[in-house]
Amino acid sequence: MEDDKILREIMIDVMNQAIEVSPTSYMRDDNCVIHMGMKISYDPARGVRVYDTTKGGANYIEIEPVDYMSLMTHGWVTGVRIIKVKTYMERIDMLTEMIKEAIADGARLVTVTNLKNRRAELTTAYADAKHKLNTISHEESN
Repeated sequence: MEDDKILREIMIDVMNQAIEVSPTSYMRDDNCVIHMGMKISYDPARGVRVYDTTKGGANYIEIEPVDYMSLMTHGWVTGVRIIKVKTYMERIDMLTEMIKEAIADGARLVTVTNLKNRRAELTTAYADAKHKLNTISHEESN
């Protein structure tokens, strides 16, 4: 029970970090912040919840427990970047598999090209996010 209280307090601190880092994206009515595709919200009954706005269409998907650990360990800014890097890598892997399947199924060249182009875009976004994460990690270590 005490552990739950501590985790709840840590996540409230993360919520406050999000508000501090992105005050212009704080929505008072919904008590939430949307930053870099992540939505963090607070409800007194449910506590702090974090959703990936790039997953789930109209109904955002709540992040995994391991992602909550990243936020609690590294804080809002670094935690979000860690989650984004992981998400980009998952999508790149998924697109690589889709490309393999499309080629094996004899898909049209335009289909394979579109998949490859999307993978290239995500690879660029991944490299940028990874660079920013490394920069933050380097600054924190100095």
